[in-house]
Amino acid sequence: MISVVTPVLPAHVDMLAQAHESLLRQDGGPDWEWLIQIDGTPERPVEVDFPAAVDDGRIRIAANGDRLGVSAARNRALLRSTGHWVAPLDADDEFFPDTLALLSEPLRTRPEVRFVFGESVDVFPDGKRLTRFTRRPYQPGPVPPGRLEEIWRHHKNLFFHPGAVMFDRTWLLAAGGWPAGTQMEDQDVLLAISTFAPGWYVPHPVHLYRQHRDQTVRTARFEANRERYRRWSHARLVALRTLRGDDPDELRKLETPLPSPEEISTFTTPEWQAEIAGQVTAG
Repeated sequence: MISVVTPVLPAHVDMLAQAHESLLRQDGGPDWEWLIQIDGTPERPVEVDFPAAVDDGRIRIAANGDRLGVSAARNRALLRSTGHWVAPLDADDEFFPDTLALLSEPLRTRPEVRFVFGESVDVFPDGKRLTRFTRRPYQPGPVPPGRLEEIWRHHKNLFFHPGAVMFDRTWLLAAGGWPAGTQMEDQDVLLAISTFAPGWYVPHPVHLYRQHRDQTVRTARFEANRERYRRWSHARLVALRTLRGDDPDELRKLETPLPSPEEISTFTTPEWQAEIAGQVTAG
């Protein structure tokens, strides 16, 4: 069983229909359940905006009552899950038709693997689809413990979207779920688990990421705190590696990977940057 967990704001419940369609396209593959956590209190019955909530018995919906944030919403959904593996899916994103089969296969057949990730494709307001990154610093197959941090520090970017992932549920719980307060919670929990556990890279598109103006990463708050978020990620990794038994002297030499604007411009393709400027940030 795969547990798909989705946080959603009350005002965005109508977005769940497209995500649900992408889950229906997984039928014939692994069994799944969908844990939807509403971050707040819906103003009207959920089925008004999302009829599948009562039509599909695999969907289980709960509401926080108060607005607690995306990490708390994901974690509450995680606690309700019953699957052996967990796949996050934001309300405005979608899976490709074979996503659950592709991501779960290494977890089912290789007991040592604790997380699996694949590729994302961005979809723009006009429907155009583009891959984002200019580099793929991974080989298909095994990803040894510490490899993700090594890439993050050397390249100053992971070069895949950390939403395109599936976790062993036990390891996700042991890592504390998605941490709050950094706005990089999906990256941070992945880096934490990968400090100790091996993973697997599937070189196929598994995640459709919707680009739009209302995303958290487009807010002034996120931009103002971007460096602070990265320093938190660095500090947490150093603490985890200390617990792992790494050399304290070597750990003290590490610095937070802070990319310059010029370096950031090399992370993504010119075509992707043009679409962001023209469709997402313009005006």
